[in-house]
Amino acid sequence: MERGRPVGPGLPRRAEIPCRLERTDLATGRRTVFKEFAPADRTGLLSMREIFVTDDLRSYAYTAYYQLSSLFESEAKP
Repeated sequence: MERGRPVGPGLPRRAEIPCRLERTDLATGRRTVFKEFAPADRTGLLSMREIFVTDDLRSYAYTAYYQLSSLFESEAKP
């Protein structure tokens, strides 16, 4: 590997959606966004974790955690 060449994607920050993968230049420490992604349906999306990227940086997989709920309303009759 050449010195100063950008490497990797770095680990994403958990709270960010869309999730951002970053490359870090080892010579300068400069970080640049490599990829941003999120599920198409973000309804109830709490977080994205367990993000895996292939060595050739062409494919990725992640786990999305959701919490959905329903609100029911009723009226009492006198």
